[in-house]
Amino acid sequence: MRYFLPWLFLLLLGLAACQQTPSQPAAEERLAVGHPVLEERLQVLPRWWQSPPFRPDQHRVLDLALGRSWAIRATASSANIATFELPGAAPYGPVRLEVHWMGERGAGSIEANLAHWSQELAPADVQAFGQTVQSQVQCGDRAWHRLSRRGRWLATIDTEDGPRLEAQIWGLEAAVVVLPDGPFYVWAAGPWQSLEKHRGDLDRFLAEFRVVDA
Repeated sequence: MRYFLPWLFLLLLGLAACQQTPSQPAAEERLAVGHPVLEERLQVLPRWWQSPPFRPDQHRVLDLALGRSWAIRATASSANIATFELPGAAPYGPVRLEVHWMGERGAGSIEANLAHWSQELAPADVQAFGQTVQSQVQCGDRAWHRLSRRGRWLATIDTEDGPRLEAQIWGLEAAVVVLPDGPFYVWAAGPWQSLEKHRGDLDRFLAEFRVVDA
C-alpha cells in the first residue's frame, strides 16, 4: 500500500492543476540575501528555467519548475531538449533526467512508449522485482501518462580489491506529457534512494510542465 501512495498524491496534484493556472515564482518580501526566512523559502520554492526554443519557427520554449538542487547538463541530441542531474542521496549516485520532443506527432503511441519503458530495468543481467505502477491524469487539452519501476541492476564498482559487480536497486520514473505542441517524453533514472529523495520535486516538475512563447 505504501508503494501506491505517491501515485495517489500525483493524481490529486494533477487534478488540482485543472482547477488553477500553473504557479508563478513567488515575489519575495523585502528580505536581504542571507536572511534566514528568505533562505528557508528558497529551499522550498522551485527554480524556474526556460529551455532554448525547440520550435524555432514559432519561438516556443519549455518553462519548467526545477528542484533547487538540480544541475543543468548538456543535451545529447536535437530531440533531447533538456537534461538535468539530480544530486544523489548519500552514499548513492545521482539521477539523470531528460526531456525529449520529436515533433507534434511524437514517436510511437503512448502505449508503445510506456511498454518500452516498463522493460528498461529488465534486460538479461537484471533481476526485476516489484510491480510497474502506471497512472494517467487528463486536464483539458493536457494529459500526463506516467509509470514507475524498480529493478535490481548489476553495476560495476571500484573497491580496494579491484572492480566487482554489485546489485543496486535502481528506479525509473517516466512520463508522456501530452500538450498542444505534441507529446513530450520525460524519464528520470538512477538509484532508487536518490529518486525517492527528489520525488516531491519530480511530481511538481511534471504537474507544472508547460510550453510558452519565448
